[in-house]
Amino acid sequence: MFDLTTKLGARAAERLQHDDIIWLTTVSRDGTPQPNPVWFYWDRESILIYSQPTSHKLKNISRNPRVSLNFQADDEGGDVIVTPR
Repeated sequence: MFDLTTKLGARAAERLQHDDIIWLTTVSRDGTPQPNPVWFYWDRESILIYSQPTSHKLKNISRNPRVSLNFQADDEGGDVIVTPR
């Protein structure tokens, strides 16, 4: 996660509280990244992702739990937040 006391962390927290969609990227069996927009809920400690129980993204996560979450960019391609590892 990120430091919510910084300017970047505060912006990320604002987005997590107000955005409805976040991009979840999983990895398919052959190693291809699979980005998908998903609904989510953030409780300030963890992020709950909504998905159909038989979805490919859940199968991908069960094989490889390494994922990334990304916010949708604004109309000009800005407001991008990259979280540290």
